[in-house]
Amino acid sequence: MTVYHDKVLFTVGAGVGNDYHLFSKTLIIPNHWYHFAGTFDGSNMKIFVNGNEDTSASWTQLSY
Repeated sequence: MTVYHDKVLFTVGAGVGNDYHLFSKTLIIPNHWYHFAGTFDGSNMKIFVNGNEDTSASWTQLSY
C-alpha cells in the first residue's frame, strides 16, 4: 500500500504485467494519522480506512 495522488493505492501482483490496483475513495489529508488495511481473498480486494471498509472490487473489475 502507498499513497498516490492523495488516495491509498493497494496493489496485488499476479505476475509480470498482471498487477491489479485499487484506489481508496477517501482523500488523504497531509499531517493526519490514518490506519490502512488491505485484504485480498483470491476474488475480491478491499481497502479499510480507520477500521471501516472504504472501497472494494472483484478481481475482474480491477484495472492494471
